[in-house]
Order: sequence, then C-alpha cells, then structure tokens
Amino acid sequence: MCWASEQEGHETVRQGVALKTHSLFLSDLLETIIAPAEIPPHVSAAYPALTQQEYDHATECIWLMISSLQWFQELSAVETGDPAERDRMINGLRSMLLAYREDPKGFSRRNGA
Repeated sequence: MCWASEQEGHETVRQGVALKTHSLFLSDLLETIIAPAEIPPHVSAAYPALTQQEYDHATECIWLMISSLQWFQELSAVETGDPAERDRMINGLRSMLLAYREDPKGFSRRNGA
C-alpha cells in the first residue's frame, strides 16, 4: 500500500491509498468489485437473508469509508472556500438527505437519488 497521486498534465487531480505495485486506488478497485448491481453468488450464499437494498447500502457505505481516505481536486473548492461550488455541493447533499428522510427504505444513491 502507498499514498498515490493521479495527474492530468502537470496538475494533481486525486490522491489516496493505492496498491503500491500498480498505483491502483482502493476506491477504484472497490468500484469494480461492486459494479454489478446484483448481489454476487458467494455473498448470497453466505448471507441468504441479505436483500438487494441492504447490499446496495452496505457497499455504498464501504465505498464512502474507502473514498474518505482520498483527496479529489473536484471537491477542493469546498475546502478552499469557493462560495458557488460550496453552495452547489451543500445543496446537492441536502437534497440527498431530504430524499433519505422522505423514504429511507427506498433511498439509494445508485438510483440517482
């Protein structure tokens, strides 16, 4: 494991925990693992009562924990204080929280909520 950087030209666009030998960000690996929307057969076999919605929520939570160890340039405006970008992100998160409050059982970020 290492702390890696992703560059576009001379600009750093992302930093985070990665596999040292491949510079593969853990969040990218996790996204590939959970990319199929269906619960993998080996997970269903181990946890037969697990619903699709529970699986979606669990994998989203795991992704959020893994990605919290990263720095994204596109999110830096919130950290550096650009008011327009900060307000856009806050309003987006507020909308998601309101959607969750209205229907916690039906909420899923993957479904565009």
